[in-house]
Amino acid sequence: MSNLLITKMKFAMNKILATGVFFILGITLWAQPTTKDFIKKGETALINKNYSGALHYLSEAYQRDNQNSDVLYKLIQAEKKLYAYNSAESHLHYLLDDLKSTQYPNAYKELADIKLQTGKYAEAKKYYELFLSENDDAIAKSKVDLSLKSAEWALENADQVEGVNINTLDFNTGYSEHAPIEIDGELSYSALKFPFVKDSNKPQRLLSKIIGGNAKSLDAQAGLNSNDMLSSNMSISADGEYLAFTKCKHINGSDIVCSLFVSSKNANGSWNKAKPAGSKINLASSTTTHPSFGQNDNGVHELYFVSNRAGGKGGMDIYKTSIDAKMNFGEVENMSQLNTRDSEITPFYDHANSVLYFSTNGRVGYGSFDVYKYENGEIENMGMPINTSYQDIYFTRFENGNYLSSNRPGSKFLDDKFETCCFDIYQVNIDRPQIDLLALTYDAANNGELTGAEVELLEILSDNGMTKQNEMGHEFLYENIDPNKEYKLVAKKAGYEDALVTITGKELSEALNTGKLTKKLYLAPQTTGLLVNVFEKPSKKELYGTTVSLIDITAGDIEVDRITLGQSNTFSFKVIPGHCYKIRVNKTGYEKVIEEYCIPEDGSKAKKDIFLGRAAEIETLANLIPLRLYYNNDLPDRSTMKTTTQKIYSETYSAYYAKKDYFKKVYGSQGGASTAASREMEVESFFENDLRHGREKLDIFLETLTRILKKGKSVNLFIRGYASPLSVSEYNTALGKRRVDCVRNEIEQYSGGILKGYLNSGMLIITERSFGEETAAGQVSDDPNAPSNSIFSPDASRERRVEIDEIKEVIKN
Repeated sequence: MSNLLITKMKFAMNKILATGVFFILGITLWAQPTTKDFIKKGETALINKNYSGALHYLSEAYQRDNQNSDVLYKLIQAEKKLYAYNSAESHLHYLLDDLKSTQYPNAYKELADIKLQTGKYAEAKKYYELFLSENDDAIAKSKVDLSLKSAEWALENADQVEGVNINTLDFNTGYSEHAPIEIDGELSYSALKFPFVKDSNKPQRLLSKIIGGNAKSLDAQAGLNSNDMLSSNMSISADGEYLAFTKCKHINGSDIVCSLFVSSKNANGSWNKAKPAGSKINLASSTTTHPSFGQNDNGVHELYFVSNRAGGKGGMDIYKTSIDAKMNFGEVENMSQLNTRDSEITPFYDHANSVLYFSTNGRVGYGSFDVYKYENGEIENMGMPINTSYQDIYFTRFENGNYLSSNRPGSKFLDDKFETCCFDIYQVNIDRPQIDLLALTYDAANNGELTGAEVELLEILSDNGMTKQNEMGHEFLYENIDPNKEYKLVAKKAGYEDALVTITGKELSEALNTGKLTKKLYLAPQTTGLLVNVFEKPSKKELYGTTVSLIDITAGDIEVDRITLGQSNTFSFKVIPGHCYKIRVNKTGYEKVIEEYCIPEDGSKAKKDIFLGRAAEIETLANLIPLRLYYNNDLPDRSTMKTTTQKIYSETYSAYYAKKDYFKKVYGSQGGASTAASREMEVESFFENDLRHGREKLDIFLETLTRILKKGKSVNLFIRGYASPLSVSEYNTALGKRRVDCVRNEIEQYSGGILKGYLNSGMLIITERSFGEETAAGQVSDDPNAPSNSIFSPDASRERRVEIDEIKEVIKN
C-alpha cells in the first residue's frame, strides 16, 4: 500500500474522531484554550500531517472567527486531505464569494479541482478558465492543462459503457476495503480497520490487514499480517507458486513507507515464511508497493510493482522485473510507455487475456484516478461506470468475477462529512453483447462442402479454446462469443491440410448489428508429388517447349494446374493421393496427347512419362526434309552391279556407326600431329550431327508418315541415291540404286511391316531419283590410292547417302 492511498483511507472516520479527537477536546476544554491556541495547535497538526487533528482544531478556530480567511484556507487544506469534498467546496465558495479574498492565488484552481473530482465538469471548466484569466502565464497553464482537458473530455464522454454494472459487496464497512484477489475461487482483500494498539499518535491510527477467503491460512504459513505494520496488496502467480504483498510503516502522522515481501511454496506445498524482496526491489529511499505477477511471451514469470524511486517520470511509477525459479529478480524496468509525470498505481496483469490494468491520475480522464487497460501496445480508458470522477483503483479480473475499489458516492462511511473518505470493493459485471459464430468447412479442391471435419475456436493471445466435430455436416456453431476479443478458427480432417482463419475485432464489431458472423474454412487435401516427363516419339529425346495441363477427374474435371517449360522436359505438380487426373500435353507441331493417371493412395511420389509424336500432317513431314541417310563405303553389298539388296538401312547404320573411332584414327593420322585433333573433331561431327541425327530423324519421319496414312491420305516420297566418285560411273549408279532399295526395305519392314500394306495398295508411293556420282562435290577425292580422303574424309562420307528430298500428297479422283 502506498502513502497516497493511506492518506485517502485513514483519518476521516467518525469512530476515530469519537475516540481520539473528543478525548483531546475534553482536555482542551478543561484548560479553556483561546482561539489562538486552537489556531496554533491546528497549524502544528497540519505541519505534522495529522490532518484529522488539524481538522478539529481549525474547525473550532473557524467557528469562533469565521472572518479569518487564513484559518479558513488552512481548514480547507485539511478537508481536502481528508476528502471532505462538500465541506471544502462550501468553504472555498465562502472564501472567494463572501470574504472576497484575493490573497490565495490558487484558490480558484483548488475550487475547480474539487468540482472536477466531484463530477461537476462544466463548473470545473469555468473555474479553471477563471484561474487562467487571472494567472495568464506558463506556470499557471501547466498547473491546470491536464485538469482542464479532463473536464472538457469528460463532458464529451459522459455516456456509460453498455452492459457494465457496478454492485457493492456485502462485506464492505465504513472503513476502507481494497486490493481484492481470488485464491482458489475465494475472495480475499485488505481492510484498514484494525487498531494500532501501540500507536503514540493522537488520534490513534489504524492498521490494514489481509483478510477473507484463504488469507488466514496464508497468514499462518507466510506471515502476512502484523500488529505494528500495515499489510495489504497481495498477489499470487498464475501457477500458484509465488506470493507477494506489501508491508508499510508510519514515518509521520500521515505518511508511510512500504516494501514488498515475497514467498514461495516449499516441497510440501506450503508457503515459506515471507521475506523482503531484496535490494533491487526495495530501496531505502523510496516506497515500493502494489505487486502483481505477470508472464512474458516466453513464459518467464514477471513482477509488476509501483514505486516513487528516483529516476521515475514523477509521482508513483509502474516498474517490472523478471523472477527465476529461485525467486531471484532480474533488472528493474520502468514501464515508461505507461507512466506519466503524475502517479500510476495498482497494476494488475490479467493472465487469461494478456492485458495489464492500472490506475492513473496523469492522463486525461474523469477527474482523479481512472482505470486503464494496456493491450497490444494501446492504452485505453475503461470508461464509465467503471471510472468516475472519484478514486477508482485496484481493478482485477478473476474466474468468478471482476472487482474494483473506489471511494465513489455510495461507498460506506462513518460520518456524513466524510462520505467519500473510504474505499469499498465493488463487483464489476460486464455483460457485453454476444455474437453467434458459424464456421463452415469446404474442400479447397472443388469448393464443395466438407463433412467430418474438426473445428477449434481459439482466443488469440490465450490458451482458451473450444473444439467441435461434425461427422454428418459441415457447420459448426459457436454461440455467445465475446466481441471484445479476437479469435482464430483451426479446421482439421485426416487427409487434408489444416485450415486457419482469424476473426478480427473489426469483423466482430461490424457483426454486432446482426449478432451473427459466418466464416468459411477451405481445407486443401494433403498432396504428394507428381513428375511428368515429356519425350519426343519415337526418338525418346527430351522434348522442350511443351505445355502440360493437369485436370483432376475425381474433383469433377477441374484443371488444377498448367505449366509451360522452355528449357526442361520435367514438370512437377502437387497432387492428391487417390485422385485420378488427365494429363494433357501440347506443343506446336506435335500431336496433342491426353493420358489418364491415378495417384497411389499411400501418398508416395508418382512419375509419368509422356511421348509426343510429330503432327500427322504433310506439312510436318515437309519440315523434316531433306532427310539424309548415310552409308559406309561401297555398301550395301560391295563389288556388285546389282541394283537391289536384301539389307535394311538400320542394319547398315549400326555397323557404320560402330566404326566411328576407326574413321577418326585413319583420317586424323593424315596431315601430321598439328592437325590430328581438328581432323578427328571433323569426323566426330559427321558421325553425330549427320549420321546419327539422320537415323533418329528417319524414325520420326516414319512414325509421322504412318499416322498420316492412317488418316486415309496418300503420299508420294521422292528418294535420291548418291555415291562418292571413287568407282566408275556405271558402278556408282548401281550402288546408288541399291542404297535407295535399302531404304525402301527399311520402310517396308518398319514397325512390323505396317507400311508395306500402304505400298501395296498404292497409298504410299516411292519415286526413285538416282544420280550416282553426278552431283558429288568437286573437292571430293576419287583416288583409290588415297583412302583417307576418298573413303574416310567427312566430305567423302557425306556423298555416300540416300536423300528423301520431296514429299507430295496424292489427290485421287
